[in-house]
Amino acid sequence: MTAPAGPMSPEHLAERLRDGDMRSLARALTWVERRGNGFETLLGVLLPHAGRAQLVGISGPPGAGKSTLIGRLVEQYGAVQPVAVLSVDPTSVVSGGALLGDRIRMTDVSLADNVFVRSVATRGTAGGLSLACWDLALVLDAAGYDPILIETVGAGQGETEVRYLADTTVQVEAPGLGDHVQALKAGMLEVSDIVVVNKADRPDSAQTAARIRQTLALGMETGLAPHAFHGQANDTERGWVQPILLTDALAGTGIDELQDRIAEHRDWLCASGVRGDAERRRAARLLNLLVDQGWQARRRAMLEAAGWEDAVEAVAVREREPHAAARRLLQRVFGD
Repeated sequence: MTAPAGPMSPEHLAERLRDGDMRSLARALTWVERRGNGFETLLGVLLPHAGRAQLVGISGPPGAGKSTLIGRLVEQYGAVQPVAVLSVDPTSVVSGGALLGDRIRMTDVSLADNVFVRSVATRGTAGGLSLACWDLALVLDAAGYDPILIETVGAGQGETEVRYLADTTVQVEAPGLGDHVQALKAGMLEVSDIVVVNKADRPDSAQTAARIRQTLALGMETGLAPHAFHGQANDTERGWVQPILLTDALAGTGIDELQDRIAEHRDWLCASGVRGDAERRRAARLLNLLVDQGWQARRRAMLEAAGWEDAVEAVAVREREPHAAARRLLQRVFGD
């Protein structure tokens, strides 16, 4: 993979995107997402200018209305400040790109001034979050967007990865779906700093909010529910109690309160001293992901050199027992 065509250096590109040039921003994001030659240099140039934006992760099951809710938030943020959205979508098996593309679902807000919307493919990454999101968030942060809203893929369980990247996590549920039970099992409600029951126009919305509140309270009292991630949600000792809000994204009700609570959580992170701990956990998580990625690539190369294809063929035609074949490969790699 090569860098984008043209003589522009990482330093020049970084300068132009920080001056507000949208074409340079799009070019930088594509360069970083595709891991083009020199992308690490670009990230290094931008790094001192990042760290100011509030990263807000928004998760929830399909049908909860995440995209509509984000659209409403973007409308309000964009009226007074630059706001960006990273929408993580399933990967197309044909193109390798984002399959759904929330820029299509948020056409109106994405065309507004002060608003930038980017769809990102998961590229096989588990946890509802693409690894590229970490780098794309840094680029948008350095470009002056604040906040940056990160919408996960919407696969339901397994989306808790966003808690490592985001400063503030919002879990969106809808009445009548029953998905809050699965979310509780997966730990998504506990790691969320704000819980939203959307579609509040439905008659059972208040009941759903009450049930979630009772379930969380019972879990905390009995110790059956996992504790909140790095002490954010329901950290009563330092002043944060996880709010459960009712919104109707279609009608636009409850959005002001959600925006206020997102701002309150940002203030609390700084005042309580939690933000520093969160930054260290974020750094540790990112390094772990990058080291694992590098190790996987090196592992594949070592196995190929040890005779992987021959071993696969021998197992496929039943000439070699799989456990013995695996052990032989490991012996060739590690010499044990």
